Amino acid sequence: MISGVYNNKLTVKETQVQEKPKDFIFDQKLKGYLGDIKLKRANQNIDWTPELLQEYVKCSEDPIYFVERYIKIINVNNGLQKFQLYEYQKNMLRSFHVNRNTIVLAARQSGKSISVCAYILWYILFNAEQTVALLANDGKVAREMLGRIQFSYEYLPKWLQQGILEWNKGSLELENNSRVIAAATTKKSVRGFAINLLYIDETAFIENWEEFSASVMPTISSGKHSKIILSSCVTKDTYIFTSDGPKQISDLIDLTQIEHPNLGYEVSPYKVLGKDKIHDGSFMVNSGTTETYKIKTQSTEVECSYKHKFWVCDKNGIYSFKKAKDIEVDEWIALRYGMNLWGNNDNIEDLQKKIFNKKIENFFIVPDKIDIDLAYFFGLFLSEGYADKKRGRIVISCGDDISSSLTNLGLRFCKYDNVHYNICSRSFFNFLEGFGFDISKKAKDKTIPKRLFQCSETVICAFLRGFFDGDGCISGDRGNISVASSSEKLINQIRILLLNLGIFTQKYYRRTKPTKKVKVESDVWTLEICAYEQQKLYMEKIGFGLERKRNKFKKNKPYKGITKDYIPFGRKHFKTPKNGVHKTNEHISRKEALSLGIQHEIVDKNIKWDTVKKIDISENKVYDFTLPDIEGDKWCHSIIYNGAVGFQTPYGLNHFHALWVNARMGINNYTPISVNWRQVPGRDERWKEDTLSTINHDIQKFEAEYECVDGSTIITLRDKDTGEILNIPINSLFYKYL
Repeated sequence: MISGVYNNKLTVKETQVQEKPKDFIFDQKLKGYLGDIKLKRANQNIDWTPELLQEYVKCSEDPIYFVERYIKIINVNNGLQKFQLYEYQKNMLRSFHVNRNTIVLAARQSGKSISVCAYILWYILFNAEQTVALLANDGKVAREMLGRIQFSYEYLPKWLQQGILEWNKGSLELENNSRVIAAATTKKSVRGFAINLLYIDETAFIENWEEFSASVMPTISSGKHSKIILSSCVTKDTYIFTSDGPKQISDLIDLTQIEHPNLGYEVSPYKVLGKDKIHDGSFMVNSGTTETYKIKTQSTEVECSYKHKFWVCDKNGIYSFKKAKDIEVDEWIALRYGMNLWGNNDNIEDLQKKIFNKKIENFFIVPDKIDIDLAYFFGLFLSEGYADKKRGRIVISCGDDISSSLTNLGLRFCKYDNVHYNICSRSFFNFLEGFGFDISKKAKDKTIPKRLFQCSETVICAFLRGFFDGDGCISGDRGNISVASSSEKLINQIRILLLNLGIFTQKYYRRTKPTKKVKVESDVWTLEICAYEQQKLYMEKIGFGLERKRNKFKKNKPYKGITKDYIPFGRKHFKTPKNGVHKTNEHISRKEALSLGIQHEIVDKNIKWDTVKKIDISENKVYDFTLPDIEGDKWCHSIIYNGAVGFQTPYGLNHFHALWVNARMGINNYTPISVNWRQVPGRDERWKEDTLSTINHDIQKFEAEYECVDGSTIITLRDKDTGEILNIPINSLFYKYL
C-alpha cells in the first residue's frame, strides 16, 4: 500500500512486489466503494510489481505525464477520450506545480477549468493529508467542477486510485486523508479549514473581494507550501481630490480605450485622497452600465452603483460601511471637507505661441502665469459674460464698475447702457478658447475649464471672487451668501471648489417665471452658505471684489442659529458632562466633542456627518479604482467622492485586474498565465466570424470572453473626432507591461 506523495516525495509504507508482473488490472471481483466497482474502497491492497511501482513514481513526479497518460475526459465531438494537453495547458500545469501562487487569464472555452481539475486530481492522489478548496461565484459551478474531478477519477486504474472515504456532490475524501471541498465564494465557505490548495474560479466576479479575501486568505497562510490558483463605482462626473487638485473621473478615462465590463485598462498613476490621507493608485477599471443611486445630502450629492459603499451612521446609531442600495433617507454619511488639495498649473506660456499675431487690433499679451486679475476675469466671464464668435468679441453684462479689472488685463473696452462691457479683441477671444472655455455654450451649459481645476489655491480663490461678484448676492435678513446659475453642472463645480476650501453649501432649485428681459421660464440652481462660521471663512479666503457687496456683508447681522453639525448618537458612544450643550439630546455637537478632546474615528475637525435628504434611482455608467492593500490600514481603500467618504466599488475587475497586472510587473507573488483564443487549435478567423454571428456580432462581448490579453493581437480603431483608422496591438491599449 502506498500512502501518497507529501511535498512531492514518494513515501512507500508497504509494497508487495512479485517476480512475475501481472497486467495492470485490478481484480474486478473485489467490490468497490459502496458497491461501485469503478471506485476503490479504503484499505484494499494492491499486488505491486516493479513496473507498476516505477510507473507510479513517474506519475507522482510529473503531473503532465500523469494527465496525458491516465486522465480521461468527455470531448464534445469525440466523446470519452484521453486528455491530450495543448502547449498552453501544459504551461498551466507546470506553473501550478512549480509556483506557489498562479493567476490565470484565459479565453472562454480554452480548457482552463478542466486543466485545473486534472491538476487537483493529481495533487490529492500524490499528496497526503491535503485539503483543496474549490470555490466559484456560483456554488453550482464549483460542484460541477468537482464532478469533473470525480468523473476522471472513476476511469483511473485501481492502482492509481486512493481508497474512498467520502464521495458526494459537495466533497470527496481519500484514504490518504486528502480531500476536496466545493463551495460558493462567500466569506463563510471555507471558514475553519486549513487549506493547502485554494482554487477560485471567476475571481473577477466576487462582489466583496476585500471582505472575502480577509476571511478566506488566512485559511491558507499557515502552510509553507500552500498554493493559490486564481482565474478570473461611481459615475464619470464624480469629483475626487488628488494631489493635483480636484478632478473628475472623466479626467482619468482614456476615450481611445474599448469600454466594457470585463476588461480594465491602465491609466497614469494618481494620488487620491481617502478619509485620512493621500493614497497611491495605478489603475481604473470600467465596471459598465448598471443601476445607479444618486444620494443627495444637505451639502453634496454623489451617483454610484448600487453596490458602492459609504461610511454611514444608521438610525440606530450604528456606524458601518454600507452599500448605496441599503442607505436610507435621514441616515448620515461622513462628509470630508477642507481638503485644500490644489494643483500648481498656473503656467500658460504654451498659449503664447498660439496668440502670436501682434498686428491684431487690441492685441492681448498672454502672461507667463495666470495672475489674480486674469483669474478674476475668468469668474466674471463665466457668471456674466458671453462671446460673439463672428465679431471676435467678449461681452460682460454687469451693472457695477469693473473697469479697473479689465484695464489691468491690458485690454481696451467700451461700455454702453451702463451695463454691457464690450471687449473687441480677436486675440483675447482666441486665448479664452485656447485655455479651455467652450465659447459656443449657452448659459445653461456653461462649465469651468478642466485646466482651471489644476491651478493653485490663489488662482481658484480669485476666480471664485469674480464669479460671486457677477452672480452672487447677500440676503438682507440673515446675511447668507449665495450664488445662482442656470447651469447645474457649473453650480456643482463651484460647490466642489468651495468644499475643497472647507466651505459647506446647500443647493436649491427653482423655476423662474418670464420677465421683461427674459421672456421664457428658466431653471435656476442656487448655492447658499448659511452657517456663520462658513460665511466668515468665505470672506477670509475669497471675499468680494465689489465694495458694494463687501459693505452689505458688514452691515448685516449674520444669522447665528443652531447649525446641524453634530455627531449622530454621540452620547451613546461617549461619556459627556451632564451640563454639556443640549445634554438632553442623544446627539452631540461636533464642536462640543472636539472641545472635550474626544479622539475617535467618528470625530474629526474635517469630517461632518451629513443627513441624507433624497435618493434617486437611475441607470448610468460607473467606473472603479484599484488601490493597494495596506496592512493595518482600515481606510486604505477609501476615496472621497464629491466629499463623501466612500470605498471603491467591489465589482468589475478591480481586484482581479490589480492582481493580474501586478503579477505581470513582478510586484506580487502570483505567476501569471494567459491564454488567447488564437492559441486554441482549430480557432481561426473563420471560427471567429462564426462565433460573432451567434452573438449578433457583438465585438465587445467577443473581446471580453475570448481576446484576453494577447499583447500582439492587432485591433482596428477609428478616431471619433478625426475619422482616422488605427491598426495597433492590443497591449498598447490595455497592459503596458505585457
